[in-house]
Amino acid sequence: MKLTAKQERFCEEYIVDSNSTQAAIRAGYSKRSAKQIGSINMTKHDVMVKITRLRSDLTERVKVDSEWVLTKSIELHDLCIGEKQYNTAAKALDTIGKHINVQAFNEKSEIVHKGSIGIDTTSMGDEILQTLFERRRDEQRSEQVH
Repeated sequence: MKLTAKQERFCEEYIVDSNSTQAAIRAGYSKRSAKQIGSINMTKHDVMVKITRLRSDLTERVKVDSEWVLTKSIELHDLCIGEKQYNTAAKALDTIGKHINVQAFNEKSEIVHKGSIGIDTTSMGDEILQTLFERRRDEQRSEQVH
């Protein structure tokens, strides 16, 4: 299904801050209905495919990925230590630890998962994305019934 001009604009605006309500307002929907329209748009397969593609294009253009973030965090940490900016160095170290999942200060780890997980869908074809979207939609409908 072809996206409307407002839906196209919504997708472009959504990748700015990942806020569906604000994206709807910036795309030209009324402020009064923006929250609902944003939420509805986020359930539409074609909208999600477009957002995924826009994010992928953005990542490719700016060349920022997890490896870049890790490398820059290490560089920042080393620079801050040299400059005796220990608070900033500690924040960079925290980012590094989260990035590589170091559990240095945890005596006991517990994993609790609620909600969705991030999946890189940029290499998936439309058929796979459609299947994933339909499964998620069915799960949400099932949750609403119970």
